[in-house]
Amino acid sequence: MQRQKISFSLIMMLLASLLVVWWYQSFASDRDQLRDAVETEVNRIISEDFVVHGLRAMIINQVDIDQPNVKFEVQPDRLPAELRKRKAAATGLRFPDVKVEQFEKSEDGLPKLVTISVDQLGEQVTSRFFFREDGVSLDELPEMVEKKIQEKFGVLLFAIKDGEAPDNVVVTARSINSQFSNNARQYEMLGYARQLMLGMLPEFLFGFFLFGATGFSFATAYRNLRDQEIQLRQKDALVANVAHELKTPIATVGVALEALNLFGADDDPVRRADYLSIGQSELKRLDQMADRAIDALQAGALDARLEKEEVDLEKVIQESWRGLRLRYELEDHQLQLDVHTNPVLWADPNYLFHLVYNLLDNACKYGGDPRDIRVVLTGGEASLSLSVADNGPGIPLAERSRVFERFYRIVRPDEGHRTKGHGLGLSFVRQIVEAHRGWISLENASSVGGALFTVELPRFDRP
Repeated sequence: MQRQKISFSLIMMLLASLLVVWWYQSFASDRDQLRDAVETEVNRIISEDFVVHGLRAMIINQVDIDQPNVKFEVQPDRLPAELRKRKAAATGLRFPDVKVEQFEKSEDGLPKLVTISVDQLGEQVTSRFFFREDGVSLDELPEMVEKKIQEKFGVLLFAIKDGEAPDNVVVTARSINSQFSNNARQYEMLGYARQLMLGMLPEFLFGFFLFGATGFSFATAYRNLRDQEIQLRQKDALVANVAHELKTPIATVGVALEALNLFGADDDPVRRADYLSIGQSELKRLDQMADRAIDALQAGALDARLEKEEVDLEKVIQESWRGLRLRYELEDHQLQLDVHTNPVLWADPNYLFHLVYNLLDNACKYGGDPRDIRVVLTGGEASLSLSVADNGPGIPLAERSRVFERFYRIVRPDEGHRTKGHGLGLSFVRQIVEAHRGWISLENASSVGGALFTVELPRFDRP
């Protein structure tokens, strides 16, 4: 199992690594796409909107083409000087109506030719502006460009100075003429991580779901494999314990038969009866062991095999004790039986005998030295309660829910499995109780300090 555990752990680590790589590559790809989109939009705004806006402002306001922070390297074929003369002659007239007639770009997307028509005093004047091929000269990124980029993409642009090493994504403004301003061509893009993370939310959710589903599947598979391994070990232990316990009655019967044959038991009726009683007792014990193993392994089918009739539970207790007393070499006074109710109920006599025998056998195996076993019968008209207590070490609270499982046996660190058994007795008891529509509980007895089993069974058959 350790090998499977390591394999599952390595697979989960590999899956986690693949998810992290996938998320990182997706983030990097989205970041690069955002950078390309921002860079394209920056160059478009500078090449089109800002250039046209600047030319319109210069013509309307009658200012020189060269401004303090903006340099349009243009060659107009017809400067609008006539407009100045006409405006001087007709003061107070409206601003000229400026219209962009033509806008051409070079192969690099830079402005190449802009044709602007001006309607002033009913006369239309057309001017064409030819731009340098390496772009527009700007000392700094116009505020209009920064604002539009922030509104559209939610990112901020900061100019990179000479000698600075940017920590984030770099946006290059190719439409800006590098000959006039080297510092204004590259900008650091900030504020993009949060929106990219939000955009990747479906990928994160899918990755977490995939990782969780895979982990749950591996955990379930590992738990099933572990349970199967435990059951295989328990069954191997069962075979070993049953084989060991089968030797005892077989050897005892063999000794009794040999004694009858060799030591002249025919001449001594008392000895003959004693040997025959021993043989019958051990054969009965062997039969009980076989029945207990078979019935315990046939879970869920016991109630269909019940043959109920009126049974005196007090007599069943006495019969079971008679065989166990001889087996464990105990005295009659080591069992204290208190009957406080009518001991008759409707049950299967064979399985009821197995129920009582297993509880008393458990008390004899794990009781103190000397044994002190107490059995109490109580109840009313509808049900009958059987309590069996011993003076042994008791059962730890953490183990009480598991002692009724098949093949389960308590291991004490200082004793191990000192008492022979195969972990089927109490499991068989619970099956019998449930088949009779009763219940069983376990606690530590306060009076004698050992385990206290309480069984409650209905007195009459219920559908």
